[in-house]
Amino acid sequence: MAISRFQKLSNNLSQLPLPFQISDDYREEVFLLLPENSSAFGYLEKFFSQKNFASAQFSSLILKGEKACGKTHLLNIFAHKSNAQFLDITKNPSEIFCENKFYILEDIEKITDEEWLLRMINFAAEAKSFLIFSVGENPKFRLKDLNSRLKNIFIAEIKNPDFESIKQLLANFLSRRQINLVAKDINFIAKNIDRTYEAILSAVKKYEMQ
Repeated sequence: MAISRFQKLSNNLSQLPLPFQISDDYREEVFLLLPENSSAFGYLEKFFSQKNFASAQFSSLILKGEKACGKTHLLNIFAHKSNAQFLDITKNPSEIFCENKFYILEDIEKITDEEWLLRMINFAAEAKSFLIFSVGENPKFRLKDLNSRLKNIFIAEIKNPDFESIKQLLANFLSRRQINLVAKDINFIAKNIDRTYEAILSAVKKYEMQ
């Protein structure tokens, strides 16, 4: 008996590999602005447009969203525009910051050296530097001072995608990889994957490997 195209798609979805690495393509022109990320995009625009620490609306910002939602893509877009520096645990907080400059620290919930993170926040404030963090989930730290400092920082959140956004993201990612699927196939995939960004990219990766 012949296997229909939708049956083939369904079989493919049941074999999706997780996790996988995607291309580091962080150009602004390929970023898809959606209802779920437009608010966060707007806050990042305001944050990175600030010129003077003394008159800033907010000197620190937290960008929150689940894995693969586009946090790193967004941060790279604005880092390129503002010449912001990405930081990591190997940096000495006392030797980094310059006044009115922008600095980015990603995935802070994964940082185990809480003293280092607290010093990073304090040194940035003392140097009058702008500091933005990204998180995938609410961090749970032991240090009360660290939790207190983070609690007072505004959070710009990327929401989970709804059905229409999933279809748009699928079409966007597939077309960027020169993979052509008709609207019915994209609709079928969107109905049969979890409503997460990671599931979307996993589906795309499956077809990229064919």
